[in-house]
Amino acid sequence: MLDEIREVSGKLIVKGYRRFAAQYGCAPTAKTTDQKIMEIYTLVTTAFHQAAAQRGEHIPALFDNCIVLKFLKVYEMMPGHLEQHLQYEVEKYLAEGLRPDYKQELPLFDPDGNDPDVKRLKQLQNATREKIERDLAQNSNDGIPFFELANSILQFAVASSGELAAMAENAASLKLQSNKYELLLNEVVAYYANVAIAAVMIKKCAFGKESYQRIEAEVFGSITKRLGNMSAQYASVIDRQNRNNAAMYFTRNHDGLGLSEKQIYDFAEKYNQQKILTELPDDQLSIFYFNMRLSAILKLHEGIDCVIVYGISQLAIKRLLEYQNEIQKVLN
Repeated sequence: MLDEIREVSGKLIVKGYRRFAAQYGCAPTAKTTDQKIMEIYTLVTTAFHQAAAQRGEHIPALFDNCIVLKFLKVYEMMPGHLEQHLQYEVEKYLAEGLRPDYKQELPLFDPDGNDPDVKRLKQLQNATREKIERDLAQNSNDGIPFFELANSILQFAVASSGELAAMAENAASLKLQSNKYELLLNEVVAYYANVAIAAVMIKKCAFGKESYQRIEAEVFGSITKRLGNMSAQYASVIDRQNRNNAAMYFTRNHDGLGLSEKQIYDFAEKYNQQKILTELPDDQLSIFYFNMRLSAILKLHEGIDCVIVYGISQLAIKRLLEYQNEIQKVLN
């Protein structure tokens, strides 16, 4: 539809300039083709609108028509100097503002007239507006406060990862390496993001990969906005790898999280969690994977394995439940 709008608009612009030229005996004459009129129109309006953006201004469309007319005259008088003259005029506009003789309205067609192209343009504009409204309605957030969700994800993730690190360090009497802090925060954010995405999908009754991708983009986009100037410092929190981890938690894909079935069952057997593993519903298996990955990050030496599994896992689940309650408050 936008292509057709451009085509119909182009016809109206050309007809408008031709009509004006015939009435006042000026350019564009037959020396300038219809195609060239549109090339000059696009070249000139683009250059002046870019300059207007730099000045924080807006040039009305009816002023555009007047400005372009002057360049159509330049083209017929000095065809080889059009771009040079355009550059000069744009620089003059940037330095001094729009010339007074450019601030004149030149209507090229009557928007309420009976011209078939005018009627077609109005139909296309209405159809386009309706389509945009439908698309916005379909893809709208339905009042989902994504920025607040992002705020909750980061607040709880920072607090939880800090507590988990402190518990592991106290148990081992060792400090975590700096890269471990980063890995820990990334892991908690990825899992919490997955929880938030799932909650939004449930609230919106959304299903399927496309819905997931749209909501995931909103969640991580909002996390990026929430980080603001710190987004470069915490780039790994919002990079593609962490977004992939959130998706793997969402689909409970242990292979995608780097956990083989053997590792899962060996872990369960080692810490007498076979019963938990067998009784845990499928939709909660990601919690088990989350604890396994936390354990691997926080394992400072062999002697604190049990502390990690029994102490840290309980803390992680406790904070997760608090976080889930917070997410429901935000969404409600």
